[in-house]
Amino acid sequence: MTSANTSGEARASNCDQGCPPRNRLPNGQHTDAAKRCADGVNLVIAAKGTEAIGKWLVIKLADGSVDFTLYPGQSDAVGAAWPWEREHCYLKVPRQWMTLCEAESYLRFNRLRYDAGMGTMPDPREVIRPVTKHDADAQIAAMARALGQMN
Repeated sequence: MTSANTSGEARASNCDQGCPPRNRLPNGQHTDAAKRCADGVNLVIAAKGTEAIGKWLVIKLADGSVDFTLYPGQSDAVGAAWPWEREHCYLKVPRQWMTLCEAESYLRFNRLRYDAGMGTMPDPREVIRPVTKHDADAQIAAMARALGQMN
């Protein structure tokens, strides 16, 4: 009778992708929160396919658990987590799988940001509105008028 295979257990979650040591536990492994986060995001990508790309997920900072609901915008995801929105981070679903290193970095970055007193990262579509050709022409005409008044 052979014994159970334990050859891979010690390296099961050790990082061999060269991420910085600050993103790992002292034993070289990633946290359970990062494992849970990466597994949840990858499960959504596998289950929903291209439908998930570009949508938003809610991830709990304390344990990395993922709310498997896809939201069309970040503000929708933040609204779904209200009134505990500062206990979560919000991830736009990427086109490729999320690695443990990426999950660890993302959770760490958001924890540090919240600890520094910053709020949730705004959805870029809500901060910088797209400019139409009509709007751009109006801006250029207004600048030309302003420059003409200065001379």
